[in-house]
Amino acid sequence: MRATLPQDISYEESAKMANQIREILLGYPVVTQVVSQLGRPDDGTDVTTFNNIEFMVSLKRLNAWPSGLTKDKLVAQMDSQLEKFVGIDFNFSQNIQDNVEEAMSGVKGENSLKIFGDDINVLVEKASQIKDIMAGVRGVVDLGVFQETGQPQLLISIDRTASARYGIMAADLNAAVQAAIGGFAATQILEGDCRFDFVIRYQPEFRRTSETIRNILLPTATATASRWLRLPMFRSERVPL
Repeated sequence: MRATLPQDISYEESAKMANQIREILLGYPVVTQVVSQLGRPDDGTDVTTFNNIEFMVSLKRLNAWPSGLTKDKLVAQMDSQLEKFVGIDFNFSQNIQDNVEEAMSGVKGENSLKIFGDDINVLVEKASQIKDIMAGVRGVVDLGVFQETGQPQLLISIDRTASARYGIMAADLNAAVQAAIGGFAATQILEGDCRFDFVIRYQPEFRRTSETIRNILLPTATATASRWLRLPMFRSERVPL
């Protein structure tokens, strides 16, 4: 089962949702275990954000199911109970079937309708209208729209004149921002046969806002260990996609 949450949901809220949904699914007597995957897989083959949660729901053998209960009825019961999560699209499928359908349709679903245009806001509006029409077609279930908007981004432009004045290259600024916000793999740790990156990252209070990012300290060629310069070399703005 796949849950598609709002595009701009935080990791903390998404993890909370995953726990709640997992508890609901485990409440069915025919369910033996539920494993959830939040965000993209470890191998990076499926580029998604925290708004994507996949659940592997293991079931008992059919001969152990209550009389009269079928897979379609079980899915309908689950879907009805999960309706209380407003703004989340749920999709039910099978292991290999899900992979085949995604390869055929190009999206995470059995079938898809794609629209193209130059204005993404118009596309979002048209997609909502098309969804309302398709909802009235008999046989269409688990209908949803893949959102391409709603997630904010912070665009950081380098003031190259100011950085050149202090002898700092653009690559140095990019590396500093990457290490502060996204994290920097300084080395690796071996644990048995497994290898893990040891990532260094600024604490949240030093990267939470555009102003704190603007105040990141950078060493210059003439700076000593006790002398750092706070350089206003970033022009930043928050731009919604």
